[in-house]
Amino acid sequence: MLGKRIYIAITVIVILLCAGILLAYYLFFTTPGSSFVVSSIFSKHFKPKNINIKTAEGSLSEKLTLKDVQVDDLKGLPAGSILKIQELKVYFASLNAKGLYIKAFNGSLKLPGLEPIYFYGDYEGGYLNFNVYTKRTDVRYLIVAFFPSEDIKNLSATINDVDIQVAGSFLKPKFKGEFQIEQFSYINFHMNNCYGFFSINVSDLNVEPKVYGEVNFQNGIIYTQKTATIEIKPSKVLFSGTPKNPQLDLEGASIVGNTKIKITLKGTADKPDLKLASTPPMPEERLLLMLLTGKEWKSAETALSRGQITADIAKDFVDYLLFAGSGGKIAQRYGIDLSLQYDKQTKGFGIKKAISEKAEASYKFDQAQGKEGKTTATHQVGGEYKIMDNISVGGEKKLEIEKKTEEKQADSEIKGEDKIFIKYKKAF
Repeated sequence: MLGKRIYIAITVIVILLCAGILLAYYLFFTTPGSSFVVSSIFSKHFKPKNINIKTAEGSLSEKLTLKDVQVDDLKGLPAGSILKIQELKVYFASLNAKGLYIKAFNGSLKLPGLEPIYFYGDYEGGYLNFNVYTKRTDVRYLIVAFFPSEDIKNLSATINDVDIQVAGSFLKPKFKGEFQIEQFSYINFHMNNCYGFFSINVSDLNVEPKVYGEVNFQNGIIYTQKTATIEIKPSKVLFSGTPKNPQLDLEGASIVGNTKIKITLKGTADKPDLKLASTPPMPEERLLLMLLTGKEWKSAETALSRGQITADIAKDFVDYLLFAGSGGKIAQRYGIDLSLQYDKQTKGFGIKKAISEKAEASYKFDQAQGKEGKTTATHQVGGEYKIMDNISVGGEKKLEIEKKTEEKQADSEIKGEDKIFIKYKKAF
C-alpha cells in the first residue's frame, strides 16, 4: 500500500515537471509563446486597451523580433493615444533585469491634437540609449496629460524641433538635446523665437532628485506687457544639485528710445546679481526703470527742470509702481522707495533713493484740488545726510504752483520755500 502511494506521488511529480518543461519551452523557445510573454508583461505594467502584433519571428531564448506593433490607450496617457513600433527586438542575455535586451526601430507616439513623437534606441544591461524627436509640441497639453495641475492654467508654450538623447540607468538618467521655443508665456511674461540646447544629469530619483548640468539659450526675445523688449544673448542656467536654486549666467540687450542697454544677470535664483550698462552711460537705477516701463524717462527731466508735472511722467511712475507691486525684490535691491496717493482731493507720488549708507535723496509731487477751481501742484526735492547714528542734517526745497484755471497760465501763482533742518533721534 505504501509503495503504491510513493509510485503515484513520483508519477505526479514527473508529469508536473514535464508540463513545466514543456510550458517553459513554449514560452521561451517558440514564437507564439514568446510573443505571449512580451504582451503579458507589457499589459501588466501599462494596461493598454489593445495590443496588436502583425508578425513575429524567433523566440526569447535567442532573439524575438516583433514587427508592426501597435498599442492603443496606454495607462496614464490621454484617450486615443497610439503607440507604434515598426520593429521591436527582445531577448534575455541572462535571467535577471540587467540581462534584458530591447531595441526599438522607428517608434512613434501619437497623442490626440499633437504632432507625433518619434523615437528609437535600446535598453541593454540596465542602461538606456534612446533618441526622441518631435517637430512641434504644445507644452501645456503635455503637462496636463501627464501631471494635471491648476498651477499651469496661465501657461502657454509651443516648442519646435525638440531632439533629445536619453542615456544612463533609470535612477541616473542623462539628457542631452536641443529645442526651438516658438512662443512661451506665463501670466504677463513672454518669450519668443529662442533656440537652446542642454546637457542634464539626474541622480537619486528614488529619494530626493539632484540635477547637474546646464541649459543654454542662444537667442530670442523676452518681454511683458509693460517692460521693454529684451534680446537674449548667449546665456545659460547651471544646475549643481538642487533644481530649485540654479546658477545664473544670463546676458541680454535692449534699446529704449536712443539708449542701448546691456543686461547681465549672474548669481543664483535666490540671490541674483543684476548689472546694467548703457550707451550713452546712465545710472543703473534709471536704466532699471527704463527697462521696467519701456520708456526713456526724458519726461521726468523736463518736468523737474521746468518745475511742472506732465501726464507722461505721472503715468511712468504709476506703471513702475504697479510693476513693483509684484516685483518688489528688484525695487528693494536698488534701494528705491515709492509711494502713491490718489483720492478725490489729492493725487501724487513720491520716490526716495539711498545714495550711500549715510545719504539719501527724495522727490515728491502732490496735486490738490481746492475751492473755486483752484489747483495747487507741489514739487518737493530733499536730501538728508547722517552725521552720527542719532543725528542727521537735511534740506528741502518746495515749489508750489497754484492755477485758477487750466487754460489761463497768467492766473498761475508760484511760491517757493526752503528748509534746512537737523534731526535728533532719542529713545524714550
